[in-house]
Amino acid sequence: MSATHRDVVPTKDSDFNVWQGGLYTFMEMNLTSRIQPPDHTEWITLKPAWDAAYAITSTGNAKPSETLAKNEARSAYESFLRKMVKVLFNPATDIVTDPIRVELGLPIYTGERKKREIGDAAPVIEGKIEGRSQKISFFRADDVNKRGVIPAADGVEFYWKKGGELTVDISQYTFVVAIRRSPYIHTFEPTDEGLKIHWVARWYNSKGEKGPWSNFITVVVGNE
Repeated sequence: MSATHRDVVPTKDSDFNVWQGGLYTFMEMNLTSRIQPPDHTEWITLKPAWDAAYAITSTGNAKPSETLAKNEARSAYESFLRKMVKVLFNPATDIVTDPIRVELGLPIYTGERKKREIGDAAPVIEGKIEGRSQKISFFRADDVNKRGVIPAADGVEFYWKKGGELTVDISQYTFVVAIRRSPYIHTFEPTDEGLKIHWVARWYNSKGEKGPWSNFITVVVGNE
């Protein structure tokens, strides 16, 4: 299952103190029949140790030894609470509902992670001549701003055929680059002036998926 991507435990001691107090109160009121007796005993031991250590250091005048004691108390208590979130709060979905999770500062679980699938989506490519450089842009077919990438893709793979006439026979095209952001700019040699460059592209992602081929375009190498 996937959830919002943040640490379940607050960073600041003051926030942690409020958070742990809410969990403890809710447990005592609603989950005492579900918590294992050894866990309950450990909780009512760790919480007072934290409460006392935090009360001393929260004044701002704590000695180094008192700060160390607070840090050690938090470390032990935090580790225990992470366990309780996992084994006590998360399974109790009939009691710890999503609104309650929000109140307790727990992440909301959104269900199974969806598989990234490019499917039959193909990019659209356009070419622009800038001297001896060619600027090849790619975008989603439905993107009026001409710069979007479909959610399932990380970018496009560009292929070209240098010279000759345009063909849709992919075997005549050579891989050039995989690029995440549009456009791709390639600068040719002076000797390439007037050469026809035929381009095609397809979506790709880190899962190894490839999409269908884009439209084919031809861009002629210009001069300076």
